[in-house]
Amino acid sequence: QLQSGIRDSLTPRNGPVSRKEGSNLQVEIRADKAGKKSVCVSGYVNVVERESRVLHDRSGPYIEKIAAGAFAKAIAAGGPIELRFNHRTILGSTEDKSVELREDNIGLRAVAPSVTDPAVVAAAEKQELRGWSFGFVKKQDSWSTDDNGMRHRTLHELELR
Repeated sequence: QLQSGIRDSLTPRNGPVSRKEGSNLQVEIRADKAGKKSVCVSGYVNVVERESRVLHDRSGPYIEKIAAGAFAKAIAAGGPIELRFNHRTILGSTEDKSVELREDNIGLRAVAPSVTDPAVVAAAEKQELRGWSFGFVKKQDSWSTDDNGMRHRTLHELELR
C-alpha cells in the first residue's frame, strides 16, 4: 500500500500512483499561421526541501517534503513521466519529448512547449490554469515525529510516472 495523503491516488496496472499538484505556472497562449492555438506551460511543479500543508493518511495528519536530489534521480532513471492538468489531462510526457523536466536548486522544473488539448487551451484563455501534477511511487522515505506529535515524512527516492 502506498502511504500518501497527496490529493488523489490511482491504481494503474503498475501499482498505486500518487498525484502531487503544483501551482507555480507560467502560461503563454500561442497561435500558428492557420490560427490553431496551443499553450506553452512552464514553471515549478514542486519545490524540494519545503514542507507541505498538513496531509492525512490512515494514521492521521503528517507533513511531507521531497528531499533535494530525489527528482534528479527519478529523471535519470529514464522511465516515461507524464505531467497532468487536474490530475487527468496529460500536458506532456518525457517519452515523446513533449515535456522537459529537470531538478535545480529550487525543485522540479517543467516545460511543456506545445499543449494543444482544447480543454487546456480554453482553461488558459480563461486564466484558469492554476495547477499541474505528476505521479509518483515512493521508493525510499523516512518518518519522524516532532515535539508536538506531528509526523514528518521525507521522500528521498521516488519513481516519477
